[in-house]
Amino acid sequence: KSPVAPLLYPYQIFTEENIFTEDALKIKPVSTIEREGLTLPELSQLLALYASEVQHTFAADSSVEEFRQVALATLQDPNKRLIINYLRTAVEQVGGGHISPIAAYDEASDRFLMLDVARYKYPPSWITASDMFNSMLPHDSDGESRGYVVVSK
Repeated sequence: KSPVAPLLYPYQIFTEENIFTEDALKIKPVSTIEREGLTLPELSQLLALYASEVQHTFAADSSVEEFRQVALATLQDPNKRLIINYLRTAVEQVGGGHISPIAAYDEASDRFLMLDVARYKYPPSWITASDMFNSMLPHDSDGESRGYVVVSK
């Protein structure tokens, strides 16, 4: 269940201020996240504090075809969400590793709509399935590939 954000009451929404509960901080302190970010397993651990089911997949253990299938099934299920952990430079953006949700798919162009959580920096953008998948292949600080997470309510 999402926490209540006082400024947005009565709506329940996650913010940078309320997601880091005591249990969340045990996974990784905010000061370390600001420097190093989150690995795919750490992201999954954090999300598991709030979701009924979380399943992450390293891109190196998947394929663009498998990613597309999982993504389409997830986007069609109103109780699931898809989040990717990717390398910004692989999709012609400035920066390093980043985490953002995927909101839609356009079959005609084989593109996914990524809603960048740093919307002050990048607007939502349509990225080909191939480019999106390839942006998840580079290794993170733990030496593992990045990847995607399916979160169920």
